[in-house]
Amino acid sequence: MDDLILDVSESNFEQEVLDYSHRSPVIVEFWAEWSAVSKQLTPQLQRSAREAHGAFRLARVNVDQEKTLPGRYGVRSLPAVRAFVNGMLTAELNGPLVETRIHDLIKAISPTPGNLSIGRGQSLLARKAWAEARAAFSEALDQEEDNSAALYGYLTCLVAEGNASEALAMIETFPASREYTLAQNYLPLVQAYLNLEEDTSGEDELQATYTSALRLARRGNMYAALDGLLDVLRKNKRYLRGTARAMVVALLQVFGEEDEQARAYRSELAAILF
Repeated sequence: MDDLILDVSESNFEQEVLDYSHRSPVIVEFWAEWSAVSKQLTPQLQRSAREAHGAFRLARVNVDQEKTLPGRYGVRSLPAVRAFVNGMLTAELNGPLVETRIHDLIKAISPTPGNLSIGRGQSLLARKAWAEARAAFSEALDQEEDNSAALYGYLTCLVAEGNASEALAMIETFPASREYTLAQNYLPLVQAYLNLEEDTSGEDELQATYTSALRLARRGNMYAALDGLLDVLRKNKRYLRGTARAMVVALLQVFGEEDEQARAYRSELAAILF
C-alpha cells in the first residue's frame, strides 16, 4: 500500500480520511474477504487511484474488523463506496451497479483547473485579499462561465471592494443555484451604495450614523461600518423597516462563517435583535 491507497480503521479514519480530504478527495471502499463483488471492485478502484496520479486517495475499510465505521456511514451491504471532500461526505454508491458508476464518481470529485481556482479564491477571501481572490474566481469563470460558486466568490469580492455597479449587474443576472439566495442578500447593500447622498446636512443623528457607516463599508472599512450600523440598531432595531439589519447581514456574509471577528458581531447582532 502507498500513500494514495491505504487501509484505515476507526483509530485513524479522522486523520487519514476526513482531515486528508481537505487536501485531496478521498474515496472509501468498504469491503470484506468473503465478498465476491469486493474482489471485483477493489482492483478497479486501485487501478483508478494509481492512474489518477494523486487526484484522489483510496482508503479501504474491512467491515469484519471495523464495526463502527460501516454503521456510521450507512453501510448495510456490499459493495459500498463513500466519497469525502473537505471533511464532508459528498457522494455514496451502493449495490451491484457500483462498478459501472465509479468512473462518474471519480470525475465528479476530482479537482479541475476551475475548481482549483475556486479553492484558491476562497482561501484568498478568508484572508480578505479581495483583488487577488477576484482574479482567482475570474480564472475559474474562464473555465466555466456559469459556475455559480465562482460567480458568488467574484460577486463577494465586488461587494467588499465597493464596486456597486458591477455587483448589481451580477446580482440581477445570477443563475438559479444554491448560491442564488446568498447573492440576493447583497442586493440591499449594493443598492444602498448606489443611492448614497453626498450632502448629509439635512440628516438627523441616526441618519448620519447610518450614512457614515455605509460610506465606511464602501471604502472597505467594514468593521468600523458594522460598529456604526449596530449602534443604529441599538437605538432602533427596525430602522428603515429592517434595512439597517439587512446591511449588517450582508457585510457579515462578506467575511464568511469562519471569521472570528464576524462571529463576535453576529453574537452582538443577535443580542440586540432578540
